[in-house]
Amino acid sequence: MHFPLFLQLAASSAPPLFGHTADTSGWRAGIGLQVDVLPTQTVESEMRQLPMLRGDLRYMHTTGIYGSARARAIVLSNLGELGAGYAFRTGPFAIAVHDHIGYFYGAIGFSGFDAIGTSVLHTPGATVSWRFGRDVLSLSTEVVVPLAQTSVVGSGTARVVQSKTTGERAVVATFTVEHTLRQGGTVIGGAALLSAPPDYQAWLAFSDERARAVYPRFFAGYAF
Repeated sequence: MHFPLFLQLAASSAPPLFGHTADTSGWRAGIGLQVDVLPTQTVESEMRQLPMLRGDLRYMHTTGIYGSARARAIVLSNLGELGAGYAFRTGPFAIAVHDHIGYFYGAIGFSGFDAIGTSVLHTPGATVSWRFGRDVLSLSTEVVVPLAQTSVVGSGTARVVQSKTTGERAVVATFTVEHTLRQGGTVIGGAALLSAPPDYQAWLAFSDERARAVYPRFFAGYAF
């Protein structure tokens, strides 16, 4: 399939968008929605649900090498990533190792309070997938490593800029189900569990709580 046609509906033999089969090739693109349910010690109760739009693009080569792009966005929290990986088969399973570099940007302003947060993220990981019929099940683990972080609070003479390189890392374990429809296209659903420092994904809360937090993520989408 040529790049200009990647948005056409995919046949059941097309590569999955999140899992791996290591025996198919081509472009996949998908859109969806995810919701992080943040812990109460990090944010106020009315801010616990953090919905984000998702966009994913992947090209898989017959050699098992692939490239991918990922985007997660709402008004106050946005993340874009580029990465690559390699998948291979072992028995009924496909195993992939992958790595992404991303840039996070968040901004908020209300009632005279202005804040901007940015970060460069390094996200290595691995995925195990199993395909049977029209379904692909996958379990992945990723480590989110902030390489540099900057926060700007206030404006004018009250503007405060803080920059740091942090060793705090978030760990994300994700289970995904991809079901290819008979007429083409793939319905996607899954859940993840995150173990993260309080300033990851919840930077706008500016919590004084420094203990690591564990919280779930739920997502659903459609791949073309």
